[in-house]
Amino acid sequence: MSSSILKAEDIVFEYPNGTRALDCLSIDIEEGKKVAILGANGAGKSTLFLHFNGILQPDEGRIQFKGETVSYDNKFLKRLREKVGIVFQDPDMQLFSANVFQEISFGPLNLDLSDEEVENRVYEAMEVTETTDLKERPTHLLSYGQKKRISIADILAMKPEVIVFDEPTVWLDPKSSIEIVDFFNEINKQGITVILSTHNVDLAYSWADYIYIFAEGNIISEGKPEEVFQKQDLLDTADLIQPWIIEVYDHLIDKGVINSDTPLPNSKEELFTLIS
Repeated sequence: MSSSILKAEDIVFEYPNGTRALDCLSIDIEEGKKVAILGANGAGKSTLFLHFNGILQPDEGRIQFKGETVSYDNKFLKRLREKVGIVFQDPDMQLFSANVFQEISFGPLNLDLSDEEVENRVYEAMEVTETTDLKERPTHLLSYGQKKRISIADILAMKPEVIVFDEPTVWLDPKSSIEIVDFFNEINKQGITVILSTHNVDLAYSWADYIYIFAEGNIISEGKPEEVFQKQDLLDTADLIQPWIIEVYDHLIDKGVINSDTPLPNSKEELFTLIS
């Protein structure tokens, strides 16, 4: 039976300059799922993420974690941030320690764990992110892709139940992007709920279990990828395009290559099988 792990109810949030970033927004994230959130810049995605682990507090409405309303005292926020980790778009916003080992150990050290447990968590996170060989490397000398991996290891070392990725493939080359997505799948198999914001409709379509479309601080549509991405009017409103797999699928139907009742392929492999 499915259950909610993160929930926002009627959230309103305005920045000091008067910009209303979230406008009576409600969203319910199902535990263990892979969730993609899409929308134009300024739609409110990053602001919502900062509410998910208590960095921002709503002006109205409430956030819930596993059915419990978030309170903003230090004790609750410490527990929440242990369970809900955010990997920011720019890794330089997250990395600040002298070398990689110190960087990844910072979070666990603040959980009052033994030195042995901290070390175990750090090495486990480096192994999962394939960064063990970088443990003594100064963080400022890392490549962009390496910084991305270390910022993920930072969060993994906390043993979270949810990881939120803000535009995780921005500025990554195609090979690194594929590796990052494969990594998302692996951590999701461990039971971690994975949420990501992206402008990449092809990634969202092939990867996500469920999709939310944002516009002007609210959700204008949600559903399974194959449902959401066939609503052209909706995509136009959110300044999004159809994934290329759906465009090719529709073209094959128009040309009579396949029947209109043929199941929509989820990946390029399924599309190639369909064509052959």
